[in-house]
Amino acid sequence: MTWLRRFLRQLFHLAVIVLVVLSVSAVARACPTCGDALANDPHHQSRVAGYGYSIVFMMSVPYLLIGSFGSYAYFITRRARNAEKSQPPDEYDESPPAK
Repeated sequence: MTWLRRFLRQLFHLAVIVLVVLSVSAVARACPTCGDALANDPHHQSRVAGYGYSIVFMMSVPYLLIGSFGSYAYFITRRARNAEKSQPPDEYDESPPAK
């Protein structure tokens, strides 16, 4: 029962942290049209560039995740095949050797 209490306590702390972060950050509530409105203002050029970077980041993350998991699965299967090939044959195997 102690692991359940520990898990619930950690979940509660995580929920409190998320609520505090979301309620404090005023910039997180900004919309993309605000980036268009600030595009002509020279004082906010860094914020406009930030909108552009966030769009690039959001579009590239799914492809990076799928590519990472796919390459991980590929290398795991390749490693298993190489390990299977490098094993010596059983001494008691009566089947003829492969040609």
